[in-house]
Amino acid sequence: MHVGVTAGLVGLAGCGDCGAGSRANLDAGTAADTAVVAADTRHADARKAYVPPKRPPLAAPHRILKRPRNQAELPTTDWASYSTNVRGQMKSTRAAFKAAPVSPASRRQVGWRVYTWAELHQDPAHYAEVVEIASGGDAALPGAELLLMRAEGNFGLGRAKEALADLAGAEIRGSKSRRIQSLRAELQWHLNRDEAAQKAMRDELAARPGVHVLGRVGQMEWELGNVEEAERLFATAETKITNTAPAPVAWLSVQRGLLHLEQGRTDEALKFLRAAHERGTGYPMAIAALSRGELTAGNPGRAIELMEPLVRDWPQPGHQLLLAQAYKAADRSEDALRTLADAGRACEGLYPKYKEAVAADCAEVAIARGNSAGARTYGEAAVASSPSRANRARLAAMMPSAP
Repeated sequence: MHVGVTAGLVGLAGCGDCGAGSRANLDAGTAADTAVVAADTRHADARKAYVPPKRPPLAAPHRILKRPRNQAELPTTDWASYSTNVRGQMKSTRAAFKAAPVSPASRRQVGWRVYTWAELHQDPAHYAEVVEIASGGDAALPGAELLLMRAEGNFGLGRAKEALADLAGAEIRGSKSRRIQSLRAELQWHLNRDEAAQKAMRDELAARPGVHVLGRVGQMEWELGNVEEAERLFATAETKITNTAPAPVAWLSVQRGLLHLEQGRTDEALKFLRAAHERGTGYPMAIAALSRGELTAGNPGRAIELMEPLVRDWPQPGHQLLLAQAYKAADRSEDALRTLADAGRACEGLYPKYKEAVAADCAEVAIARGNSAGARTYGEAAVASSPSRANRARLAAMMPSAP
């Protein structure tokens, strides 16, 4: 839900958390990589649950393909093991944090683990926890890395201005992290500073064409309407992957699939979206994206099959809306109305706490329920927090009279 908001309201209807502007972290795999876990004896419990797959001699497939790679061509860990590993790291560092709650080191360790979980599951409560962890201890003088971590948490919550202030503070405190410039460019994009953001992101692409940068610039080109260039960048990013985490591969396949879906190439879209789901069977973004693809292809039963467990485990408004759309397409009107009502209640509960993170999805829920006044309130809140061209375009598409 928050993902589609923080990066621009460019997701397909009912799938605001899986569209081109998604903030699902391309580097999430790095944070949960086996090398990190194996090097740290504190994560012995997580390490036991993790069995890395065999890696071919080449660490990355260097040839760009117009189709999804299979497991033999680009091996990744199965999602269950990967998720267990990430959860194990979070659990063990939380225990260390409880033992030393004021220690900046323990705050950094647990904060980044919680952040990885938040990125994978698109959960505003965990982003908020990251902000709280980074702000604790000596709150008046948090260190540079804690400020950078807080900026990431605030960005996940859709609080772009707060994130920019955190980045400025991290620089004042001496941080030389490359991520500062990268994140600042993304924040500028979401705040509609188009020229500055385009230049900064393209400059970084020229200097450091890694997976993360290629993916982010690909998103920017998509929003600008440069679809072929976006597809090329996403495909190139896949050739840069050098670890076995499934999230980056699945994320890229989601983007490529949704690009095809947006262009009306449903069959091609489903190839990528199904491949993404195979890599990330428990990855909310991949599940929601495939559900949207199946629904577009006229397979509401399959969409329902995918979305019911996701809504049960992660009852977020965007997920609930997509399930309601699938019920409606399957002529299950009562289930659709019930699920829309659940989504409305979820918005009422989440909006006061995470306004910027849920406003976009809640605007779509309000429209689906015939609540135009509520839709305008939610939509205007989303644009106020992130007035990007994508946000404004989506609000205008939902309500043509909007400015």
